[in-house]
Amino acid sequence: FFNSPKIMCGRASFTAQSVSAAAISLEAVGSSSSPAAATPSSSSYCDADSGSNKRPIISCGHDTIEKIEDNPNISPGNVATVFRRALPFKQSTIDATVTVEKSNPSVPIVECTPMIWGLLPQQGTSHRPHHLPHHPDFTASPHYKLFNARSETVYEKKSFANLILNGQTCLFSVEGYYEWTYNKPPPAGDKKAMVPRSLSGDKRKQPYFFHSKERTQQTTSRNKPLLLAGIWSSVRTGRHCANTHCHEAKDATTYNHDSSDELITTFAILTMDAHPKYSWIHDRQPVIIWDASMALEWLMNPSPDLLERIRNLSTYDSRGHSNSLPLEAYPVTKKISNGKYRGQDCTLEIKLETVPSVKSFFAAGTSTKEDQ
Repeated sequence: FFNSPKIMCGRASFTAQSVSAAAISLEAVGSSSSPAAATPSSSSYCDADSGSNKRPIISCGHDTIEKIEDNPNISPGNVATVFRRALPFKQSTIDATVTVEKSNPSVPIVECTPMIWGLLPQQGTSHRPHHLPHHPDFTASPHYKLFNARSETVYEKKSFANLILNGQTCLFSVEGYYEWTYNKPPPAGDKKAMVPRSLSGDKRKQPYFFHSKERTQQTTSRNKPLLLAGIWSSVRTGRHCANTHCHEAKDATTYNHDSSDELITTFAILTMDAHPKYSWIHDRQPVIIWDASMALEWLMNPSPDLLERIRNLSTYDSRGHSNSLPLEAYPVTKKISNGKYRGQDCTLEIKLETVPSVKSFFAAGTSTKEDQ
């Protein structure tokens, strides 16, 4: 029910700009038009309990954006700021440490809050606690077990289905994501997708960066972020907080004031079959929500039907033909294969060296003879 790191690579480029641009898009959908003029996909993100058509408030202010640390090579075990629907309690952020308080449940709110990539569905215990990134014993290994989940079966797994039914869906907004492939021929007729054999003899997989070709409305110099569908969980770490002075963590930590339990919030992204155009690179890809109305609906009122429509939009049109998506992939430096690499060249396109074919060799020989 989940993909291991060997099945699908869990890497992305995450920035404050990608979160800010996503917040603006969600805000535009949430505040646009009246309920009567809502589109079919946006008309259902009303309050599921009250049935009201109140537009959600997008709570992702400047202070929150400023605290985001850009990570061009983020991987499971790292902290990311993720969008989710606020549950019937308010979580006030203090350096990414949140406290639980009562709030008005009648106003739907979408908030951006820090979470650790890599779902932890089970509670920690005093003997085997979950460690936070700032802890000396922290390791990313537990977060690699469930950093993504197959969207096709997510409703069949009770633990995942319960998260969705509880409204624990999220959006991971990224500049793009990475996939790796061994050198092999491209699909017929797709010259841009060519994966030449390396002249250097490097046997490592070649990473490719996937991103949107569309530009943001705010500036034409930046590409739109990709909104990846996900689910999140909050469980006990196995430790307690005796007083408010223990709010020292700068990661996805929550303290429940009623029981003094320390909680950890984590998330996983959903995956699906890759678009036919890019299946030669990898047979799986994240579930990308291209429509902002659908993205907001995934947060406010998720359903199996919605998830199916999101997948279809990323794959086929109404006639069963492959959709032409604004998704582009190009080769990038193999330095990013090191999960700790954070260089500015992470997402820069590179030119691959190629080995001359036998045909070109003889063609070159014939040309030389004629010249003589």
